[in-house]
Formats: sequence, C-alpha cells, structure tokens
Amino acid sequence: MLGLREEDKTIPLKNLTIETAICWQALLEFLQHTESDELDAYMVDLMAFCNYIKTFADTPTLCNYIRQLAYDSSMTTDKLQKMYFQSMMQVLLEIVASYDMGDEVGRENLKKVLADMLACGDLGEGNVKTIMAIFERWVGGVEERFRFCLDLINGILEPSRTDVSNTSRSLVDEYLEKNSDKSLQMKSFSLCLNIMT
Repeated sequence: MLGLREEDKTIPLKNLTIETAICWQALLEFLQHTESDELDAYMVDLMAFCNYIKTFADTPTLCNYIRQLAYDSSMTTDKLQKMYFQSMMQVLLEIVASYDMGDEVGRENLKKVLADMLACGDLGEGNVKTIMAIFERWVGGVEERFRFCLDLINGILEPSRTDVSNTSRSLVDEYLEKNSDKSLQMKSFSLCLNIMT
C-alpha cells in the first residue's frame, strides 16, 4: 500500500506525498501503541531515517508532486511548494519524535541533521517547534540545551572565520585587479603580512 522499500523500509522520495507520509506515520503510531511485533518490519533505523530526512530537506524536488509544482508558471508556486514541503517535513519530524533515542550514533547524526535544517531557514513554525521538542527529549539538562541553542544561533548569525576570510580576500583581490594603484597594493600586502604574523 505505501510502497516501502524492503532494503531500508522507506517510501522512495519520488513516491512520497503528504498522503503517503501521513499514512506511514499513522501505521507506525498504530504499531507502537499496540506493541506489535511487526513494528520492526516497518520502523526505519534512526541513522537511515536521518539520511532520508536530510535528502528530502536538501532536494525536495525529488518528490514528483513538488517537482510538478516547480514547473507550474503560476505566481503562487513558490508559496504552495513551501507549504507542501513544510507539511511533509512536519510529518517526517513527527515520525522522528516517536523514536527511542537510545541509539547514541543515530542521535548524534539526528542532532547534526536537525541543526543543519534549522540553519537553512525553509522550515515553518510547526517544524521548528517539533525540532525543539525533539532536542528537549534527548539533550540532557537545561544548561546543555541552552548551550546547544546558543551555539546553533551563533553558527547561523556569525559565519565561520574561514568563510569570511576567503570571501574578503577574494573581494580585495578583485578590487586590486581593477585599480592599478601600486601604493594601494603595497598597503594591502603590508596589512596581510601584519595579520599573518
């Protein structure tokens, strides 16, 4: 019915729709509440599911419906695509929230995937709330959660120094190529040497 792949127990992204995602979630919730032995046959390994969510977040147009929206020439396409993406992501995040977080490696992978998703900015308010609820479940104390959130916000607001230095260096080089003033070039090289030492 859902078209789950046997090798990783996921719905191929090209077949994923909001309807199949909701049915998948409902099936997993039902099996969890009935404590059925069949749960293992349908529950994806946490590490594999993290990779599945990351692939969906990075390339949502792998889903046929979202790809079809991308080719629609109407003015509402971007908004409709974004809403559809956020709704599907919400269902996938709710599936993640139902996992037992005892798998340390899977939990660390999930932490990285969710942090990357928060940094991208394409998530809806509901997505962010669900991600934060997941973090609350497995990031120990309040102090540790606070530190994690602070690091996450700093990573978003302040790009890494290497990114800034590479960008600024290329801008300076480009400017110096356009302006052939030798004294300006000498000052620039002098500053670079001072910074390096």
